[in-house]
Amino acid sequence: MNISIYTLGCKVNQYESDSLAALLKENGHNIVSDYSTADIFIINTCAVTSEAEKKSRQTITKLSKYSPNAKIIVCGCASQNNSSQFIGRDNVTIVKGTSNRADIANLIDSVSYELNTLPIDYENISNPMPTRTRTYIKIQDGCNSYCTYCIIPHLRGRSRSRDIKSIIDECSNLPDNVKEIVLTGINISDYGSNINTNIIELIKALSILKIRIRLGSLEQNIITEEFLNALKTLPYFCEHFHLSMQSGSDTILKKMNRKYDSATYLEKVELIRKHFPTAAIATDIIVGFPTETDEEFEETMEVVRKAKFTTIHIFPYSLRTGTPAAKFKQVSFMVKSVREARLQTLAKQLEQEFLQSNIGLNESVLIETVENGVAKGYTKNYIMTYSSGENLKEDTVVNVRLNSLYKDGLKAELI
Repeated sequence: MNISIYTLGCKVNQYESDSLAALLKENGHNIVSDYSTADIFIINTCAVTSEAEKKSRQTITKLSKYSPNAKIIVCGCASQNNSSQFIGRDNVTIVKGTSNRADIANLIDSVSYELNTLPIDYENISNPMPTRTRTYIKIQDGCNSYCTYCIIPHLRGRSRSRDIKSIIDECSNLPDNVKEIVLTGINISDYGSNINTNIIELIKALSILKIRIRLGSLEQNIITEEFLNALKTLPYFCEHFHLSMQSGSDTILKKMNRKYDSATYLEKVELIRKHFPTAAIATDIIVGFPTETDEEFEETMEVVRKAKFTTIHIFPYSLRTGTPAAKFKQVSFMVKSVREARLQTLAKQLEQEFLQSNIGLNESVLIETVENGVAKGYTKNYIMTYSSGENLKEDTVVNVRLNSLYKDGLKAELI
């Protein structure tokens, strides 16, 4: 069978799609990127926002146009949240949720709409076969935090972690073209809590690897002297911290059930910069959270200015039925749009300031693409660079000097 896998949503979904692809290959199927040749489509869905769930439904119609007779299998968070929205649509023959996805390999010729119970232990599907020079390594699944706006713990289950040996084995057997790994999960800060270990022990184990290591999204509670000192033992650590904040208003943080205040968060930012002065610090912010006033939004803007984030992922609040925040007084679409635009403007200003602060520095860059003599790649602190020169090759790490602002990053020259 020719099978095409379409992935929506986060890095965890991408890793799981790649793992499923590897398993299907082991079972004799072909994984194809040309939709018109597909006998089967697998759509790995997302439900983090209502818009993401809508896109998951629209993808069925979109793919059906390429290959009208192809069977469609739906899995992931959107189907776990509401499987009925997919049953009976077009050529959908199988609907799975977020667990037991490996079963798909044995159900290809069946019709099945049964969701499995959410697991209590970490599920391995199969180690993926990476094709990218930067690849994801999933170390954890699920979440115990239950933020009032988030539906993911209800769809992914309790936090559960992957065995350290399993992680090291996968990392040690990556193809030669992989030069960087990104540790990912639903809440990697909670890694090890259910298997009597922690992320610091994992970092120590990973220190044997001669490969760039980047971290996925972190929670502020993991940022300690011990954690940051452990990162220094990694020979090729990428100094890029995605530190989730969501709001700079203490009142809103409490309503979100985030369990910290803005002062504590800013202390963690300063601690990172104490250990890694040129680190990039990115974050997520929800604008227009239910009940958020103009004054509370201004508090967020002030914290953003103090933190000097290098990148801000901005999300207008999306109501998720079944979460506590869905019952709070909602903020209008217009107000959310205005606040989003203001925060975007500030985010762009801070991004430019960060880029300017790196001009003149020497950095190592992982070249990911070379087109028309221009090599594009990221520094360890996640600045996109554009370099020209002879013999520049994809999937190589080179040393450059960062010279000037250019497009979405910096021009660089080989040194």
